Amino acid sequence: MRMLAVCWLSTCLLSTDGAESPRKEGALGPGSEALEREEAERLLQKYKLTFSEDGDALRRRGQDLACSACQLAAKRFQSKVASRIKGKMPDAEKRTVFQRGLSTACEEAQFPQQLAVVEKEGKQFYVDFQEALGSAHGRVNVKAMSPEIKADVINGCRHLLQKEWKDSLLQKVLSTPKGGRASDVDFGKLICGPKMSAVCEEMEEESDGEQEEDEPQILLVSAVGAAVQLLVQLVAFPLAFPGHLHPDVLREGLDELMGRKLSSVPWIAFTYWVCNIIFSVSALRLVRRASASTVVLANVAALPLSALVFCCPLPLLKPQQFRWTFAMSLLLVAGGNLLYGPDPSGVVLLNAPYAAVQYRAAAPDESRGEQRVAMAELSFLRILKFMLGPPGVPIILVLMFDAILAMIVLTVVLLILPKRVLSKSKLVRTARNKLLRFLSRMVELSMQGPVALLVVWLGRKVFRGRLASVPKPPHGVSPKAEGTYDVSLQFSPTKGWNPFHQETYVVAFRKEGVNWLERPFNPGENLEDMSGDAKKGNRFKATVDGLPIATRITFRVCALSYWGRGPWSREVSVSTMAKPSKDFGCTGPLGPAREKTGSDKKQYVWLQTRNEVHIRIPVGTDVRGKDVKFKALPLRLQVDLAVAGETFELLHGQLAHRINSDDATWYIDESKEEGRYIQITIFKLEALDRWSRVFEGDEHPEIDVRHVQWFVDPLNPGTLGDLDEWTSGKTPGRLILRGRATDGVIQMVRGSTWTLIDLLRVTIKNSAVQTPCCPFCGAASTALPCKRML
Repeated sequence: MRMLAVCWLSTCLLSTDGAESPRKEGALGPGSEALEREEAERLLQKYKLTFSEDGDALRRRGQDLACSACQLAAKRFQSKVASRIKGKMPDAEKRTVFQRGLSTACEEAQFPQQLAVVEKEGKQFYVDFQEALGSAHGRVNVKAMSPEIKADVINGCRHLLQKEWKDSLLQKVLSTPKGGRASDVDFGKLICGPKMSAVCEEMEEESDGEQEEDEPQILLVSAVGAAVQLLVQLVAFPLAFPGHLHPDVLREGLDELMGRKLSSVPWIAFTYWVCNIIFSVSALRLVRRASASTVVLANVAALPLSALVFCCPLPLLKPQQFRWTFAMSLLLVAGGNLLYGPDPSGVVLLNAPYAAVQYRAAAPDESRGEQRVAMAELSFLRILKFMLGPPGVPIILVLMFDAILAMIVLTVVLLILPKRVLSKSKLVRTARNKLLRFLSRMVELSMQGPVALLVVWLGRKVFRGRLASVPKPPHGVSPKAEGTYDVSLQFSPTKGWNPFHQETYVVAFRKEGVNWLERPFNPGENLEDMSGDAKKGNRFKATVDGLPIATRITFRVCALSYWGRGPWSREVSVSTMAKPSKDFGCTGPLGPAREKTGSDKKQYVWLQTRNEVHIRIPVGTDVRGKDVKFKALPLRLQVDLAVAGETFELLHGQLAHRINSDDATWYIDESKEEGRYIQITIFKLEALDRWSRVFEGDEHPEIDVRHVQWFVDPLNPGTLGDLDEWTSGKTPGRLILRGRATDGVIQMVRGSTWTLIDLLRVTIKNSAVQTPCCPFCGAASTALPCKRML
């Protein structure tokens, strides 16, 4: 029965097989059928990696080299960023360390001096040229070695870490638990695997293979654990109680402990079977984090440990208190089970009658108190001596128990050590942190089991929220502008010890000087869970839409349960995006020198083309070229104005994108529409890149890049003409990507000699972008400013 239950549980918990429904062909034949969004995205990714040589900086050299470059970038991120971020750091410090490490992770000095492309077993990858000459990678075929190769790897690293997945990586390191480090996460699999860039397919395949191998290992561990339990319980422990194995003595002990109605053997057998089922579920969860030998060792070690916890309090109590002793001992064993090992309850039910009968037979008259105390001490010492070295028990079990006892003492000492002692030894502090993570992991895995989930679900449904606790304020509130009308708000709930606690959330927002407006958010409905499958409910994302354009909004969040609202979280502010101008740019504030320019305009204007970004600073007729001090750095731009021997700041700022500072130019120009101005021209490192802003900072408005699109053919406004210009006359047979995912339709058309398919159309089921209503005035948010926000 035990094996059947284990097989059933493993099948329910680990089965991942699914039936794949047949796909219907479209009107144009295979490849033209309508697909779901996720499948369409995977198909597009495959085509881009296979046929596009002029794509982004990471994937332009094909999938093999993209995977190799991604792994190199992930290693730099792991060492320069993740290893320096601790969970106990405040969010502001995490952001600072993240930005500092990210700026140095892809520098040229972080990579080998010479990189080469080598081929081994049909796959190409990047290696250090000196290692390729040696025997570090075995026999390889060197395909290419030039300075451009290193430049490609560096550009791919910058594209991956500083642009494509910068925000996702920041949220990942911000969610680091207090007891751990960001480096505990395998960023190599995270960044290069299917969750992010999806350039390394073998990572997903390896994980699937490991999952398939886990199931027979789990069954083997469970079977070995059951056999060892049976051997120890039937052979070792009965040998330790000579003279007390008569059935009448056993029945008397059971009657004394649990009463005549509850002392039947079937009840004990049923309880022991339930405990073993719970242990099997724990093994199913634990085996993914620990080896098979660790699970078996924990199973065996729990047997003498549980007997020690149960038997030690018995000699110090009166015979009339055995029933209370039984209840108290069960609580002690339950606590020992949570801390030190699974399933000791079977041994408890077997050893409790022996200890009870042993003490009852040796209990003296109550009138002789001193003799009773002496006999109790003697009985306690005898039991303790038996537990340290029981007669008839194999020496391997005795040594194992002594090791476990030493581990228990060390664990208790580590848990109760004061902070002043921990601060003096890094080794002790590291051991304590690992112990706390292990214990919290055990509790977390226990709460993920089917029995715990069933109990929690029944408690919530039956009592309808009455078992919930008073809600606490959410923390880690992080706003982000998603467009001209909407803002996403990520936050983490403050969880307590109550597993029956359930809560919803209320998001309040306002502009400065206006009353608060509120919107409810419920998990599973309009609240997106960002924490993943492993830790559900640790991070939520709420989207507030219908906001006015280019307006700074303040947000706060509170939790709501059956007992009312909790306190509000800290207030955070963010500005919604602005609509770009006809030249796909915007405006921004100037520095203190704007009063010295002689112009009545107080803002700079910037615009962008497919390859360039132009910044125009208005000046008067008195400003000459010698008065302008210009300095361009890869990530910073400085423009100063010299007036009467003094230098004033005209425009200083951290660039939102890296540039080549040697190509930056400036001159003074004049036009009838804009007057006289300083024209600054900087070139994009990646053509067709759509900049949302020039400078970092809340004072510089950010535009919605979804409104930026490069047109070259007025008769076909949905195409990206740059791709036609770049790829025309080049390698035939290559697919060209046209349009954008937000247009609802993505087309791929053949190159000049592509003959396998004439047209591939992938229809993505994506709802059209609608203009929401403003929550402050109720009108459509097409006009700025909002009436009630003023």
